[in-house]
Amino acid sequence: MEAISADFAKNHVKLSPGHIYFLNRQLLGKGKKLTNEAEGGFVIIFKQYLVKLENTFFIFDTIGLALFVVVGVEKTLMFGFPFWVAIVMGTITGSVGSIIRDILINEEPLLFRKDIYALACVAGGIMFYLGEKMGFNSITNQSICGISVVAVRLLAVKFHWSLPALKDDTTNPIKD
Repeated sequence: MEAISADFAKNHVKLSPGHIYFLNRQLLGKGKKLTNEAEGGFVIIFKQYLVKLENTFFIFDTIGLALFVVVGVEKTLMFGFPFWVAIVMGTITGSVGSIIRDILINEEPLLFRKDIYALACVAGGIMFYLGEKMGFNSITNQSICGISVVAVRLLAVKFHWSLPALKDDTTNPIKD
């Protein structure tokens, strides 16, 4: 429905950004209010957990990663590409966003550490593919994809899963 309305607006309605905001607020007002209340409720319920473990950044980074994977996979499929391309694009969408963020805050990007990061994106993309093959509706499929990314990431950190690192060979085999 959202894609149809966005396509209609793009092709048939010429409005300024302020008008688009007003239309979105009018059309999605109740849904947005419910979403804001749900987000507020999530923070209130899990506040002690988030503050106590001092991992708020990690949790929201993981949720953001999951959302970007879902969007990347969905948009790629919407343009008619095969699933393997959608999985790659979902992984790129999630991972590159985190690289840019880490560069802007002057940290080593998470993707370049030993953490499971891009692999969680791939797992989410594969779950999206499996859900599509099983005939799940769009919302269920998006939820499964996002939850699987979050689950893989949380489990990887909890149980210290990591990918094997390349051997650091700093010696030069060719002597001058």
